[in-house]
Amino acid sequence: MDGEPREASGFSVLNADAAALEALEALEKECFTLPWSVDSFAFALRHPELFFLPAVYDGERLVGYAVLCCLFETAELQNIAVRKEYRGGGLGEKLLGLCLSEARKRNAEKILLEVRRSNAPALHLYEKAGFAVSGVRKNYYRQPLEDALIMAKDLTKN
Repeated sequence: MDGEPREASGFSVLNADAAALEALEALEKECFTLPWSVDSFAFALRHPELFFLPAVYDGERLVGYAVLCCLFETAELQNIAVRKEYRGGGLGEKLLGLCLSEARKRNAEKILLEVRRSNAPALHLYEKAGFAVSGVRKNYYRQPLEDALIMAKDLTKN
């Protein structure tokens, strides 16, 4: 795609399934320097009581996904990934909204995530959704070495 990013409307959002494993892994490799493996995604799909994996499709093509883990009163946003040419059109915000809704459905009281200190677009997305920095993990990320900001959102409040 050239030019402006695609808007978040007009896409289908489905729960990821085993048929999406290779596409999930490919997009993960495109977006992250230390990607999850097919086995990691397969584990998450085998445990729907813990994980929620919404996937966004443009026709047949996987263009974004999120991984949310809910355990007791705490949810953790593991990943949000959107194909480069689709960024900026609202897909990340849509995926985040789905994860926040799912966390609330599962009675989570708070949601946590880690984000690279330099990832300005993600920081903006999370801050806009009401997340606040609650800590720092020094040298958490590799390739390149970088701190992670720990962000949290109280789900018991609006």
